[in-house]
Amino acid sequence: MTTSVTSGDQTLDGQLRSWARIQERPDVSPRVAGAAILIWTRVHGIVSLELTGLLHDHPLDAQRLIRLEIDSALQRQLAPTAN
Repeated sequence: MTTSVTSGDQTLDGQLRSWARIQERPDVSPRVAGAAILIWTRVHGIVSLELTGLLHDHPLDAQRLIRLEIDSALQRQLAPTAN
């Protein structure tokens, strides 16, 4: 098993490479670029819920949810894949 540098989807890999170049990060692999986008969108969702007050009436700690999302994404990123 090795750590893959692709997302597993050739079309998406091309889009992620293009996104990385636009971000002036041409050395970033599609898998890392995909993880970065997923982390950003998930954290953005939690922050949006927090800012709009939707978490205030519930016993949820937004910071803990954010840490959980980031940790989960990193675990997925670092997990070896069969190639």
